[in-house]
Amino acid sequence: DAGNQEEEEEERKCMEEIKTQLLKNTAAAGGIGVGYDSRASSSSSFRTDLELMKDLESIQHPFHIKPAYNSMLNGQWDFVHAGPPTIATAIMEFLTETSQLFGPLSLFKFRETYLEVGQEQSVIRVVVGGNVLKRDVDLIIQTKLTPDERVVKNGTRMMERFDSVQLGGVDIPIPEQWKQSRQLDITFLDKDMMIARSGVMGDPHLLLRR
Repeated sequence: DAGNQEEEEEERKCMEEIKTQLLKNTAAAGGIGVGYDSRASSSSSFRTDLELMKDLESIQHPFHIKPAYNSMLNGQWDFVHAGPPTIATAIMEFLTETSQLFGPLSLFKFRETYLEVGQEQSVIRVVVGGNVLKRDVDLIIQTKLTPDERVVKNGTRMMERFDSVQLGGVDIPIPEQWKQSRQLDITFLDKDMMIARSGVMGDPHLLLRR
């Protein structure tokens, strides 16, 4: 009815205003696509963004969208702010810090990082663009996604399981302890922006579509 339409329009306008403010904060912090930075969660701007993200989550009802089954989740996403490292970003940091132990990785020079969701929301690939001896080579950390409705039956919760690491298309052997799973909640999703939280309402990861 007319009342519901007015309420939905007001919510839409409010969401767009909040998203605009988040984009302004992103530009002020160095621009879209600045990549993963574990130090971002300690900045004052991040605390402001935390409040804005919570506002977005409170306005949108993600169970109407069912992100685990929604094709909007697919595509390439830039990290803007990150909470605790995901499985993939934790591995990426480890490889960066200990690259001298990994043969060819010791020559790997990082260029950019983005996240890619595909295969009908079933695969996450963290793509770390770089070069080895002036040749463009990608480091790809892949995890698998499956909907998890054992407790939350609204299509927002998924389980992420580590799958593989490749450098230039060649598999890199991985320790057994890396093969772990974690809970992932998609708490906001639209055509431009995604908010994901690790665990039960953990700190959010804010991503923008490329």
